[in-house]
Amino acid sequence: MTMRRLTRIWAAQEPARDFADNVMAHIDRERRATARRKRVLHLATATALAAAVALTAHFGSEWWRPRGDVHARVRAELRLAGGARALLEPGAHVAWNGADVTQDRGEATYAVEHGSTLRVHASGATVELDDGRIRVRARQWTAGGSMSGYREPLGALGPVDTTALIAVIDGRAVVSGANGSIVLEQGEVATVAKGSVQRSGDPTEDEDRFDHDTKP
Repeated sequence: MTMRRLTRIWAAQEPARDFADNVMAHIDRERRATARRKRVLHLATATALAAAVALTAHFGSEWWRPRGDVHARVRAELRLAGGARALLEPGAHVAWNGADVTQDRGEATYAVEHGSTLRVHASGATVELDDGRIRVRARQWTAGGSMSGYREPLGALGPVDTTALIAVIDGRAVVSGANGSIVLEQGEVATVAKGSVQRSGDPTEDEDRFDHDTKP
């Protein structure tokens, strides 16, 4: 079969009039879709980065770890082991290892769900909470008797002593000190000084006194 005959059989077809327009429109649609995907990816990355920066600003780089040390500059929530949580007020200083916390200054509220145990050490006493919420307030005093406040580093003004006030918001807590242990029910308050625990006879009066004594 000659080439001329083949050419007659399979004659070249002219492309449709809108062929080029369709090709360019398809390319343009693909380009716009790619640009949208890139914008979504950039937005998601920026959002995740902003969240990480905000968490670091609140808690420092170790906020999520099972142990750490935090001096709260703003009100912040701290996740502890076993589902326990701590709400730190500005100025609170806590160090933790799992669900074992030491608080030497400021105010913090702790919450524990049934099935786990939280231990908070303050002023030489230990509070154990299995289910419920407690509020712990700690202050520091120098050996000379003046209050060091919430802003100075521990020991900056000389040897430091601490006192604490422990209030049970709901549930029940066991507070142990050098003079033994007491059980606090909902609404009850205990004060701690030099490791000795004393049940409050008038919770409202003791909290008011603590507020007055801790004012700078």
